[in-house]
Amino acid sequence: MSLDGFILNALVYELNINLAGLRCEKIHQPTRHTLTLLLTDTGKKHRLVISTDPLWPRVMTSAETWVNPPSPPFFCLMLRKHLTNARLTKLSVAGFERVVTATFSGRDELGNSAIYRLMIELTGRHSNVVLVNANDTVIDALTRVSINLSSQRAVLPGLRYESPPAQGRISPLIVDGEYLFTAAMSTAGPVHKLLSAGIQGVSQLLAHELAYIHAPDALARDLSKEEWNQIAAHVRQLALSASSGEISTGYIYRTDKTYFHVLPLTHLHTTGQLVYGVNSLVMEAFLSANQTAQREGLRLHLRKVTTTSVAKTERRMQALRGDIAQSEGREEFKRFGDLLYANLGVQRVEEGKAIVIDYFDENLPEVSVPLQAKFSFAENARQYYKQYARAQSTRQHAEERLHNDAIYLDYLKTLLYSIDTAPDAETLREIRDEMCAIKLMPAPKTAKRQATPASTPRKFVCPEGVSISVGRTNLQNDLLVREAHPDHYWLHVQKAPGSHVLIHSTTVPSEVTLHYAANLAAYYSSLHASANVPVDYTQRRFVKRLPQARPGHVIYERQRTLYVKRPTPPSN
Repeated sequence: MSLDGFILNALVYELNINLAGLRCEKIHQPTRHTLTLLLTDTGKKHRLVISTDPLWPRVMTSAETWVNPPSPPFFCLMLRKHLTNARLTKLSVAGFERVVTATFSGRDELGNSAIYRLMIELTGRHSNVVLVNANDTVIDALTRVSINLSSQRAVLPGLRYESPPAQGRISPLIVDGEYLFTAAMSTAGPVHKLLSAGIQGVSQLLAHELAYIHAPDALARDLSKEEWNQIAAHVRQLALSASSGEISTGYIYRTDKTYFHVLPLTHLHTTGQLVYGVNSLVMEAFLSANQTAQREGLRLHLRKVTTTSVAKTERRMQALRGDIAQSEGREEFKRFGDLLYANLGVQRVEEGKAIVIDYFDENLPEVSVPLQAKFSFAENARQYYKQYARAQSTRQHAEERLHNDAIYLDYLKTLLYSIDTAPDAETLREIRDEMCAIKLMPAPKTAKRQATPASTPRKFVCPEGVSISVGRTNLQNDLLVREAHPDHYWLHVQKAPGSHVLIHSTTVPSEVTLHYAANLAAYYSSLHASANVPVDYTQRRFVKRLPQARPGHVIYERQRTLYVKRPTPPSN
């Protein structure tokens, strides 16, 4: 998600009205990619934020507070030296390319009037901020680019500043149908690709919208010259509106990702939020995208930690099964020890093996028992008893650990289900706290902050008016069971990860209520896509949580089973 040339022109026009003439009072660089300039005047105070974040470079005003490092970076010091107390005279955009020029009027080291320009290049992973003087000489840059890194364009102090290379695209202010029609004849691609590749400032998002409005699902070469004339006229009108300040609103669309533009994005087929002010649009879009990125980043991290633990547990269980398999021959060790002790008086040895009579067989056959030459008959017998005891102990401990690991693996799978279905960052943070509490991961080293209120279970009301709760996390599942009345009915999908469901009624629920709750238990489980889902239900009094059990793990009895065919999303 980035600012295209049309949004940027509308944004800079708005910022120029609000910021031109203000004095640069303070300059900070809170992060590697972020600069903040506090611009003030009588009764006015704005913080201009400039970010070269590769994922979303931007310029905007914001009231957000930043934590600044104790020692400012060198580029920040250079900006303070030249721009402190200078006045911002103008903000402008180089056509519809993503380069913003902030011109300042200040004084040089000798106290003489001087002009400085801050070149803000919002060009994706190559974004940069360059301070130049009136002669276009580079004073310094946020990211210095040596000739070794770029043979086409070095950015170093003392060199002449050159704008980022042009992409060879036509300005949207002068584009016409003839140009687009001619370009279309030499391409076999769709309309949106030609628009984004041939016109300055047209992003993929805007190109998709223009194509959807004028020629949905059409190839570029299939359009007539008249159709290209209509598209070109639309582009020119939008470009003129963006560059002349006629645009003062925009739209945000929150789906799996956050989309925004000054033009309604009808091709997304969803309702957008109208936002007044282009700067407000950019700021809200960034906050929304940042929240989404933080949520999905946390989800990915928790999932990685959990899946790593799942794989480790499965490997350990496989090793334990191998130990149990090896202990299967332990009875043979005991038999050899018994035979050696029973034949101590004979002690007949041939080729390193004891030839003994098997007194445990009524036919009294002679059998051979392997011996270790360094031990006597009796010592060999004791060695076999030790091997038997060791194998017996190994099997006992392995079976116990295998049982505990199986329970732990089930818990990890419920944890994975909770992570995958968590609707927001608050729920994910609760899951993270749960994982930290059981030492599955270390607690995050963050500054102390006010604790956010815990999320609550999902609440539903069935058609008969009975209240039903559905846990979101293992901790919530535990809380539901702990606080429920003994006569409440509890439901859970059979033998699979899922949410605990509680019917808040002390009377026997009707078939309608039971089936409604069973559908919730099936839908909020790992089996929600199955055609036939078994759901167990019983009274809360028959649901027990074992001592030292992981959160959400219970045992239950006297259950009955309902089958839900193709679980459906709840209606409320």
